[in-house]
Amino acid sequence: MMCGVVYVAYGEKFVKEASVSALSVRRTNPSLKTCLVTDEPSSPDGFDEVLVRPLSKSHVDKVFAWDAPFERARHRAARRECRESPET
Repeated sequence: MMCGVVYVAYGEKFVKEASVSALSVRRTNPSLKTCLVTDEPSSPDGFDEVLVRPLSKSHVDKVFAWDAPFERARHRAARRECRESPET
């Protein structure tokens, strides 16, 4: 079963925050995949996949996390960093 972490972010500031968080996931949990859902094509560090969707820049955009290619996923706030391996 493929598991991963999904970020939904728009704009340079939030995409950068998501990238920092995704890199911390990769550092602490190298087997977890990461996916960014955003509204403009980009290739920030830390993501295995980037999906471009028409985001409305509201809480409703979280629904696009379902588009991530994972059977099990966790949606993370961009401002969070992993300091150790989370319990599953």
